[in-house]
Order: sequence, then C-alpha cells, then structure tokens
Amino acid sequence: MSNNPESSQPGEPTGGNETRDIGGSPTQPTGQPTGGQYTPPAPPQGGYAPPTPPQGGYTPPPGGYAPPPQGGYAPPPPPRMGANPPPPGGYPLPPGGVANPAMDMKFSQGDFQRLFQQYKNIVTKTDYTVYGPEIAKANRKDIFLGVGIVALITGIFGFLTSLAYYNLFSGFSGLSNLGGMGSFTLFGGSAIGSAFGALITGIIGTFITFFIGAYVTFWVAKQFFKGQGTDFWTHAYLLSLSYAPLRSLGAILTIIPVIGSLAALILRIYQYYHSGLAIQAYHKTDTLNGQLSVWIPVVAGIVVSVILATIYAAIFVATHF
Repeated sequence: MSNNPESSQPGEPTGGNETRDIGGSPTQPTGQPTGGQYTPPAPPQGGYAPPTPPQGGYTPPPGGYAPPPQGGYAPPPPPRMGANPPPPGGYPLPPGGVANPAMDMKFSQGDFQRLFQQYKNIVTKTDYTVYGPEIAKANRKDIFLGVGIVALITGIFGFLTSLAYYNLFSGFSGLSNLGGMGSFTLFGGSAIGSAFGALITGIIGTFITFFIGAYVTFWVAKQFFKGQGTDFWTHAYLLSLSYAPLRSLGAILTIIPVIGSLAALILRIYQYYHSGLAIQAYHKTDTLNGQLSVWIPVVAGIVVSVILATIYAAIFVATHF
C-alpha cells in the first residue's frame, strides 16, 4: 500500500469524480463535474482517423450480385393527369415553329370572342408593328377556325345570292348564276341546284384559295425578297388575321346589288394591303417588298384568269354561233 495520502483504497470516496479501473488507469467521468456542467472531451489533434478497411478488401455477398430482371427494369409510371399543369399562358413557342402543332380542334365560345378581339385590333391598325406580338401566338387551330368562318359565310351568302339573282339572269343563254359561284348545269340548272352549287363551291373553294394564296406569297417573299420567316404556318396564321374578318364582311355585302360588290372589292384590296404588312413583320422585309410579295401573285392570278376567261369565251362563241 502506498503511503501517498492522496491515494485512496477501493471503495473509499475520492476527492473528484474520476474512477480508476483494476489497472489504475482513468476512465470516463461517472457523474457531473464540479460546477454542474459536463464538458465533452476534445477530439484528438488532427481529427479522427478513418476506419481501416478489412484485410483483403470488401467481399461480395455469397452468390454475387443478382443480375437485372429479363427485359431490364420497368420505367417509372407516367405522371397523373393534372399532377403537373402547364405554366400560366402555356409553354413558350419554339423558335421558328407554331404553338399547338397537334391542332386541338375543340372550339369554345371563348375562342370566338378572343379571335374577334384580335381581328378588331388588327384591321383597325395600318402599321406592320401590329403583327409583331401576334407572331408568338401563331397556332393552326386559329387558322382553321378563321378560314372556316369565312368558308361558312361565303357558302351561305353564295347560296342566298344565287337564289335571289337566279330569276333575274336566267334569261341569258345557260347562265343561271352571276351573283355567286354556282354551277350552271351540275344540279340541273335550277334555282335551288345553282344555290347548292354556290354553297358547296364557296365552302371548299375558300380553303383551297386561302392555302394556295398563303403558300404562293410565302414562296415569293422568300425567293424574291429574301424573307427571313421559316415557318409556313406562322405565315398563314398572320395572313388569316385580316383575311377572316374582311373576307367574311365582303361575302355578306355581296348580297346587295352593285354597291355590295364594290364594297367587297374595296375590303379585298385592304385585306391584300394587310397581308403585305404581315409579311413585312414576319419576314423582316421593307414596306415595298412586303407589298410586292402579295401584289405580284394577285396580278399574276388576274392575268391568268383573264386568259382563261378569254379562252372559255372563244370556245363558247365557236360552239354556239
């Protein structure tokens, strides 16, 4: 036994809170230190060393890792409808393309109200800058809706005009319909037959003439005036913004003799002017080249029509006189 007075025998109280094991080495404190607060031991200088990997490295599980199932892992399930709604206003228009390429042909009353406001905003302005904000809104649905309105109005008023004027002009040799686009003999040459001819021709002819005219002006703008627009559907959408309201109004006015036809002609000229503004905005041409992109095809169409009418008249005279 040591004669050190500060040492104590096992089981005797000590002056501190430190205990000793059998070998006499200090262990962790067993109680609160003097002062009532516990201070954790400081980490060793330089930090704790990482654990040593087992000798020989890590061993794989017995039998190895299982291969993936036949056919690979199944893809994650698709998101639920409505789980991730599109951002407000829809997704941004891709460069050079049109929105809604799938042509969702579900129309609502809101579509007609929206288009009416767009048409009003377009045709009451006479500057090409009005088409700038419309480029990002281009979509095929509005094209077909606008052209469809024109086709329906043209067909209906062609039908009514044909009925109204049939008796007036029926005395001319075989000519049963000067007021519309009806057939002379396809439906028997009667008033109702000519009217139905005007109805069908007006509806189908509107779609044909619009898209042919849109493509020709698109081609002329790019080939002759270095137009920078790359998407035909955006080009057609901008043309439809003036085509739909002005051609619809012109078709309605044609039922009025003489004055209505003159008013419809003025509206058509104004619509051609707006088509030039649309080309100027989208294809980034100057004012003259934008207008020429429209008027060159128009004049060429008139010349071709005159030539065909002359040939038809010559054949008619040769066969009837």
